Amino acid sequence: MEARYGSLFRALRARRRENPGASPMGPGGWLTSFSGGVKTLAETAAGKLKNALRPGVSAAAVTRQGAAYQIETDSGLTVSARRLFLACPSWQAARLVAPMHERGALALERIPYAPIAVIALGYAREHVGHPLDGFGFLVPRGESMRLLGCLWTSSIFPDQAPAGHVLLRIMMGGAVNPDALRMSDGELLNAALAELKTLLRLSGSPLWTRIYRYERGIPQYTLGHAERLAALANMERTLPGVYLCGNAYHGVGLNDCVISATGAVARALGAASHEQ
Repeated sequence: MEARYGSLFRALRARRRENPGASPMGPGGWLTSFSGGVKTLAETAAGKLKNALRPGVSAAAVTRQGAAYQIETDSGLTVSARRLFLACPSWQAARLVAPMHERGALALERIPYAPIAVIALGYAREHVGHPLDGFGFLVPRGESMRLLGCLWTSSIFPDQAPAGHVLLRIMMGGAVNPDALRMSDGELLNAALAELKTLLRLSGSPLWTRIYRYERGIPQYTLGHAERLAALANMERTLPGVYLCGNAYHGVGLNDCVISATGAVARALGAASHEQ
């Protein structure tokens, strides 16, 4: 935008002139999901893979055997493959590649993760005074609040709450408040409600609550991330047939994961075409 318009402010003004209803930050679109939730993706993949899928089995070690890789599992099963896609968290990938590529493993280990707690609350609609006419909100730093933000899930995806009810999804923790995960479930819930009640004009208690904790929840692209990515690209070149994909590299969202996965497959297909 800066290269095209000369400055970001000129770009924002130009975007408004070109399309007054468009977001200045990029093209418009829709947030979409499945009526059964994102688990539909995993269930569909499992249905396609059938017996090739080994749920509940972990890769214990990987060794290179000529042009192939031997994957030893914690169940005693050994699998040989010419293509190895590491779609796991970076610290798990580091453990698997360490015997084959020390520098790549070190780069993977150095990608930090921030902890996150997700608190899901179900309310009767009449107990929420706010119209919930949007996607939710994020809390900027400096607001002296523990909440990172709140998604109005049933406003985004109406199928995800029964008629006459709303589903709220609150995030706490992150890099700015890593100690949040040391709180008990009750403390997390009370802390969230203390701030949310005023913001959304909540009355009464939630009808439904779920709390999810992720000790390593969100990859952090800290200073030096570009150098780590360069080391990982070198690792892929050094270990033909090994491909990294996931949210630890070029984006943390689900869309980024899809792009990362299709990119890894494209690299694999490109390599295969050169082998023929």
